[in-house]
Amino acid sequence: MAKYNSKHDLLKATDEDVKKFFYDAKFMGIFDYYIPNELKDKFCGKITNITIDGENNGLCPQSLYVPQKYNDYVKEGHCAFTCFVMLPLLRSDKHAYKLQIVRIKNVVVKEVKSFDKTEESFFKRNLRLRNNQFIGLFTENKDGS
Repeated sequence: MAKYNSKHDLLKATDEDVKKFFYDAKFMGIFDYYIPNELKDKFCGKITNITIDGENNGLCPQSLYVPQKYNDYVKEGHCAFTCFVMLPLLRSDKHAYKLQIVRIKNVVVKEVKSFDKTEESFFKRNLRLRNNQFIGLFTENKDGS
């Protein structure tokens, strides 16, 4: 599968290659219900922090509004979605890059805890510590203290 990182790369590719790229790409983001009041009749929320296959590149929009028909399928939080680019707009004179959501679902993302007992035990073992004594760096201030 070809990998595209910018709109310019999409313009050089054939329509079939672009369709295949968006069919195979895995979009991830964070869904939120907060949208402006004037858009609430068409959209149920928006997706931010969008990545394509785990990477943030020139094809990732800042945010993407989710149509109202997907309101029952998604809740607040991390989500995975499939979308396609509107090829007539991309091939037009303005070369507009607009994505349309096809499928969306919530996903569970395992968050890593900042404190891990196994890492602490590795640290103590490597330093051969027998207790929780502090190991620090001794420095000397300008005044000699």
